[in-house]
Amino acid sequence: MLYQVQINNIKVFYDENINGGGRESIYDFLSVVKLLSNNNVNYKRVMEWCSGPGFSGFGLLSLLELEKLVLVDIHNPVQEYIDMTVNTNNLKCVEFINSYNFNHVPKQKFDLIIGNPPHFCIDPFSKLYDDPRRYKDDNWDIHRNFFENVLDYLEDDGRIILQENCWGSGPEVFRQMIESNGLKIEHCVRSKRFSNELWYMSIVKNENQFQ
Repeated sequence: MLYQVQINNIKVFYDENINGGGRESIYDFLSVVKLLSNNNVNYKRVMEWCSGPGFSGFGLLSLLELEKLVLVDIHNPVQEYIDMTVNTNNLKCVEFINSYNFNHVPKQKFDLIIGNPPHFCIDPFSKLYDDPRRYKDDNWDIHRNFFENVLDYLEDDGRIILQENCWGSGPEVFRQMIESNGLKIEHCVRSKRFSNELWYMSIVKNENQFQ
């Protein structure tokens, strides 16, 4: 069934089969981006990884004067809903790329990369969705591959902000993956609205590794 949600001045279309929780946490995520950016939200080129229908990316576009928004997802059916959102709102700067992580993303630089990837490497005690594609990252392989390649797409002063689940992981799960690829964890915060469930991680380039 087709649904839509109004995010400020943008109508975003989706159905429940492609909602990985981003619909419920849009405004929580937007407030965290502001917090983790030290209130200096001047982003121009943004990529949303594991985008689904693009709740977070379109949310940022509704607030910022973005030059480019790239939505990347391995699940090609999301494109139908993204196209609906783009056409209904007459958006000119949005591109969808059907890709496993960066496999089909042309080389380019972003000053912000955001994502709401699968939150668990094993089946959680209580499954949120019938389709494991929306919650499960076996052996953290999706995350690991992302961190191995993201450096080539991040501006020197760029930032990565990821949404994760408190029951599925913590910062130490990802620290070695991050630090071994020229990055470092800048900040971690619990969600204000979903404090028992969601946490957020801000990641930047490790400048000391390139001196």
